[in-house]
Amino acid sequence: MENILRFIRHAKLSYTALFGFINPKSYILVMLLNPLTQILFFGMLVNYVYEGEGLAGFIAANALLLCVMSAVFGMMSVVTSDRGMG
Repeated sequence: MENILRFIRHAKLSYTALFGFINPKSYILVMLLNPLTQILFFGMLVNYVYEGEGLAGFIAANALLLCVMSAVFGMMSVVTSDRGMG
């Protein structure tokens, strides 16, 4: 239970440090809903086109791409906020 509470505290701290200027609803839509629907869409597409062959590889590659997208989004938001502050 202590580990879960520690994870929640660190997640909240990371959110306020990087994305404090974004309201939580937009954050959830961009960082959680978008990646889940993207993985679901491409998983269904691969399942339809290739009859499920190599599905795990496509899902893993897509998950890696989503991690990179999150990192780039975080860095660009930091740069944008720095420019906004002068």
